[in-house]
Amino acid sequence: NAYYYYAQGGIYLKRIETSDLRFRAKRDELIQLAVNQLTYALKIDPNNAKVYNALGVAELKREDLYKAQKYFEKAIALNPQYATAYDNLGSIYYLTNELDKAAPYYEKALKLNPSSAYYHLAQISLKNEDLKKTIYYANKSLLWNDRSPYTYNLLGEAYTKQGNQAGAIVAYKKSIALLPENPYPYLNLAKIY
Repeated sequence: NAYYYYAQGGIYLKRIETSDLRFRAKRDELIQLAVNQLTYALKIDPNNAKVYNALGVAELKREDLYKAQKYFEKAIALNPQYATAYDNLGSIYYLTNELDKAAPYYEKALKLNPSSAYYHLAQISLKNEDLKKTIYYANKSLLWNDRSPYTYNLLGEAYTKQGNQAGAIVAYKKSIALLPENPYPYLNLAKIY
């Protein structure tokens, strides 16, 4: 069953993000284990868009943007309605600072499934110094997922640039409460204090 190997690959990728340092120390090994499982899933089902997307995520974690992009494009070719693949492809362009190329992919993902696309549109808006849009998109993202420490941190950054220190402090503290091991909201709070 291809989904069994797909799920196993996903578990290996998720372990990297855990706060358990035993897993973080084995980052490269876990990525390779994930790739092995996902590659085996493709042998069983070579037309599985989710597997190609997961392989793209693995390559993104390896910082091989070219391979990641090819996997995301293949996922979209197999399933033109796959919002997550559009979102991930937008992230490739975001990481290479090609914001004008990233935005259409995020907007396409937004139409198909808005959950993470709003966060990425908030990131682009912050880079473009459009604080009003940043706050709008971050709040829209939080309507879909109010347990995202990254969105609260991003919102805090926008409030800080806007001069709204009270709002920024609240946002950073929410980010810390959700993910205490993330250093960025602590650093951002220190800058305010």
